[in-house]
Amino acid sequence: MPLLSAITVLLLNAIMDRRSFLRTAGSAAGAAALLDAPIAPLQARQSSQADVAAIIKRTERNRDMVQSTLAPWGGSLDAHTTGHVYRRAGFGGTVAELKAAASLTPSALIDALLDDKWTLDANMPGPPSHAQTWMLLPPYQGTDLQRQIQQNIDDSNARYAIRRSWAVEMSRPSTMLREKMVYFWANHFVVEAQKVEYPHLLLPYLTYFRKHPWGNFKQMVKDVSVLPAMLYYLDGWYSKGRNPNENYARELMELFTLGVTDKDGNPNYTEDDIKAVALALTGYSIDFSTATVNGFPAIYTISDHDSSLKKPFSSLGAPIRSYGLSSSLHSVPDDIIDCLFQYRGDKLAYFICGKLYQYFVYHDISGATEQAIISQLATTFQNANWELKPVLQQLLKSEHFFDEANIGAAIKSPFEYMIGLARQFDIPLDEFQTGTLEMYGLSLLNQSLLDPPNVKGWPGYRSWVSTTTLPIRNKYLASALAMTGGTTGIPAWNGVTGYGENYTGILWSDADVLKWAAQFGEYKGDVHHFISQVATFLCAQPPASDFLTTYVFAPLSFPDYEWPTMPDADRVIKIRTILTAITTLPEFQIM
Repeated sequence: MPLLSAITVLLLNAIMDRRSFLRTAGSAAGAAALLDAPIAPLQARQSSQADVAAIIKRTERNRDMVQSTLAPWGGSLDAHTTGHVYRRAGFGGTVAELKAAASLTPSALIDALLDDKWTLDANMPGPPSHAQTWMLLPPYQGTDLQRQIQQNIDDSNARYAIRRSWAVEMSRPSTMLREKMVYFWANHFVVEAQKVEYPHLLLPYLTYFRKHPWGNFKQMVKDVSVLPAMLYYLDGWYSKGRNPNENYARELMELFTLGVTDKDGNPNYTEDDIKAVALALTGYSIDFSTATVNGFPAIYTISDHDSSLKKPFSSLGAPIRSYGLSSSLHSVPDDIIDCLFQYRGDKLAYFICGKLYQYFVYHDISGATEQAIISQLATTFQNANWELKPVLQQLLKSEHFFDEANIGAAIKSPFEYMIGLARQFDIPLDEFQTGTLEMYGLSLLNQSLLDPPNVKGWPGYRSWVSTTTLPIRNKYLASALAMTGGTTGIPAWNGVTGYGENYTGILWSDADVLKWAAQFGEYKGDVHHFISQVATFLCAQPPASDFLTTYVFAPLSFPDYEWPTMPDADRVIKIRTILTAITTLPEFQIM
């Protein structure tokens, strides 16, 4: 059951009112001024760089006008603003979920999404299908070639199973913010499945972030430093004695905590700091002989640790710190990371809050308004002793988050796009269907879960749409929406998983289309109002009514007075055509 399903459902007409989308922190006139002139649907002309530019333009509306603050937003939730929350703090919502959420205050909605009960063991997902075929078996490390080949096949299939099960979790409404944070952390504390290789290491990596999506960041850094997946990915598992590997030490500061420079261009660390941290983190490895349901354990060997004097951060004014021998798996990384947070805390807080801002609000943080907001969040972060939840509460409840300029200011990633499609059209997904999504994402849209291009992660924003991927996105939607008949939908990807299972298609039958459309108040009323209601629900920034009339209704080629009494067989064809037109607009590519 959805998290908010018990809440009294408001009348659909009230929340789908086309005019209500302008009720934001500013005036209606101010919000309207932020909207650009309409741009023709992408399908109306051959896909080109101009189409990509149209999407980019939609996200960059009058940034100089943004003067909103982190003060709590005083507006009322409606289809437009609730849809914004569900797209940014999740992967989209159904009509019923948005109706239910609209009866809450913005603060109550965010608190419900940040409920700590979703981080308890009882609410963790089970292992993916067939997990027992690999989770309890150590990898084969002998010389038999056929066994080695089969091991590689089994590991590859298991990695796909993990990705498929993760995509299913993304589609669940109750834990959507938890999974959106897992999506964030997997692109922050990056590991690449193709290098990590062993699925035994990847599943505990995801489970860790599910249990601590908005917990204490200092503790998270300490824990991630010795997660077997990270030890393997950045070569910490063979960093020993006086021959340390510096990969993790460098990325710890450059990508995971500080950034290379602060906002004023000053260096946040030095090469000497990297060397000192690398020495402090020697002695860790992975026990590949012991397979458990939690993967292979990390181990610490005293004789492999360098106990010589370390001087991290001393070149930038911090005191000299000494690290000796320890028998504990965590005591050495705890000490070095405590030092990092103590002497670089202000830089660290700004860097992490900047990344959260880019993820939830806007990609460009160079402006004065953005820097002021991030600085305030950084103060909250430090005052909260590195707890993430107060930062997320302050940001997601703020008038700045709900500012009209920030609604529709991001571009959907392939999985936000594909999972969002299923969520908005209320199509439940299982692991066989998400196998098809994974293959579309990997082969066609340049994103495979757990396999970013490098340790920096997915760059996001403009990289998500191009003259190559945009036509594929539209073709993907056309498969689900444009065709007629009871078995239309995203076709199954050819091939099998290796466990004898076929990936299956994502079907949206005529009966389901009509049931979905009947949730809108003008389903059998005024067709122009129906189109406007649907566009308000589907798009981050609904196009103007006259634009919808010209580009969505006119091609339907029937008098509008026929709509109320149109037979279902004809109506479903028109609805599919309406949805295809709306979902090829730039406004549907953004969130």
